[in-house]
Parts: sequence; structure tokens; C-alpha cells
Amino acid sequence: QSELSAVSGYPVFLQNDATSACGAELVFGHGVRYSDFVYFYVGSFIGGGIVLNSSIFVGRTGTAGAIAPLPVRDSSGETRQLVKIASIFRLERMLRDAGIDPQPLWHSADQWIDFGEPLELWIRESAAALAQAIVAACSIIDFSAVIIDGGFPDWVKARFVAATIEE
Repeated sequence: QSELSAVSGYPVFLQNDATSACGAELVFGHGVRYSDFVYFYVGSFIGGGIVLNSSIFVGRTGTAGAIAPLPVRDSSGETRQLVKIASIFRLERMLRDAGIDPQPLWHSADQWIDFGEPLELWIRESAAALAQAIVAACSIIDFSAVIIDGGFPDWVKARFVAATIEE
């Protein structure tokens, strides 16, 4: 961090990937409309961030908003960590189990193919788990918004958001 700052002449800040994505959302995305929100990023794993009073809140250790280990119920009623349900790695496993090549998941986040029923099941189960995480987050802080993003095309995000709202 200090070496990069010395070479560039600019201050350098170190954050985890989800907090950085949350910051980008705050400055360049939908976050500019809200003074506070909870942010969920569904990627290889799931991560998040918290914005309070138009600033990222990282917490005492820098991990505020790290929602991956949050306990939620899966479709069978078992308690699991959110990351075990809502992650692209889980979708990859579901595709393999269905005999479908998951490699297109990793070619380009904007150019997925429609994987049919496994994708739809993943969206439904992930959305149900994410809805629980949203209720938990909003029971602690009354956020004015929830922003959901991910490492997938806009058409998948639209289905994911709609399923989460339905839940």
C-alpha cells in the first residue's frame, strides 16, 4: 500500500473486493440516490457492503458488510451460510451435477447462456436465501435501499432481483 502510494503520488486504500464494489456503486451506480444502503454482490462468492450517511462503513476491522457467513435456511429448511447457497461456484456445481458444461460462466460475466432449469433453480434458491439476509440486515439498520449486483449479465440480474423481491 505504501509502496504504491509512493510510486503514484496518490493515497492508496486497501479494501476487500465487495467493499470496493460497494464503493463503486456508491459513486458511479444506483447508490448515488441513497444516503444509506446495504449492498450485495453475488460473484464467485457472495460479499457485501454497507453505506451510511453517504459513506462506506467498514467497521472496526474493515469487514462490515461481509455477509457471506450469514446463517439462512435453505430450501430443505437446513441452516447454512449464505455463501453456500448464493454463489456462482454453487451454480457451477449445480450445472456439473446436471451434466452441463459450466465453462461459459467464466468466459465473460456479460455473455452467459441461458442454462435453463439449473439456472432458474439457482436463482430461486439464492433469492430466497438473499431475502432472509436482507431482512436480517434491515432489522439492525433501517436502510433506505438494498442494491443487488453480481458477476452475471443484466438479464440474470433482473431475474435474480425479481425473485428476491417476490421472496
